[in-house]
Amino acid sequence: MLATEVVFAVWLARRALRAVGRIQWLRTTIGALCAGVAMAAVALPLHNNLAAALAASLAVYLAVLLIIDWLIDPFDLLFVAGMIRRRLFPRSTS
Repeated sequence: MLATEVVFAVWLARRALRAVGRIQWLRTTIGALCAGVAMAAVALPLHNNLAAALAASLAVYLAVLLIIDWLIDPFDLLFVAGMIRRRLFPRSTS
């Protein structure tokens, strides 16, 4: 399964390169990497209580991801928030 995911990631990266030109890999991955490290740091001490570990690490992951993404490029975060808002609360055209 990992091989198919790697093939898909390479295929998707090639399509993205054709669509936008250059990919800024550090800006693309730093938020998820920092959030993953923070998530692990919270989950490891709570390894005896699965529910607490899941809840706490999920909250920390989302918080760190949002903070890092906001610091790196607030426009990207606003763009995603707008997409979610339009998806959840569509305007009626009637």
